[in-house]
Amino acid sequence: MHTLTMPFEIGATYWLPSTSPRCEVEPCPVCSGSKHVTVLAGSETFVVDCDACGLGYKGPQGTVSVYHYDPHAEPFTIAGVVRMDDDGWTVKSTDLKQARFNTLCTTEEAALDVSKAAYLAQEEHNMRQRGHRRKGVSKATWTVRYHTEAIKKLERELAYHRGKIGKGQAS
Repeated sequence: MHTLTMPFEIGATYWLPSTSPRCEVEPCPVCSGSKHVTVLAGSETFVVDCDACGLGYKGPQGTVSVYHYDPHAEPFTIAGVVRMDDDGWTVKSTDLKQARFNTLCTTEEAALDVSKAAYLAQEEHNMRQRGHRRKGVSKATWTVRYHTEAIKKLERELAYHRGKIGKGQAS
């Protein structure tokens, strides 16, 4: 008969690294709250709606919601085992939270350090995502190109039709 030895005791208190989400509404970093951006295309200047703070059919809002995750540590008193698998023990707390035992820390300070490191890694990831630009042209420059091409096409058609009317008129 095989007996598993648990590396913890039921009723023991550990610390769970955690974060608390916090949403802040900030001015749009692209349009600075004006809801428009200026696109320079050669020698021409165009003002178009900002797509960075646009919310679907509502259009630009001038603000963006930015989520921050404040690091903290929570006490975790082991109430029981949920399972044991190749990744180790999963335990539940007296307040019914579940965690991998290998993510728990023995001190609050250690858990706070882990939480702060995870927070900083997440903030760095968020900054990289904000800085990431789509390859090719942006939506604003695509919009300007599309509409200027449409205007040119309509001007050509208008000139064509005016020419047809002008040739058939009596003097």
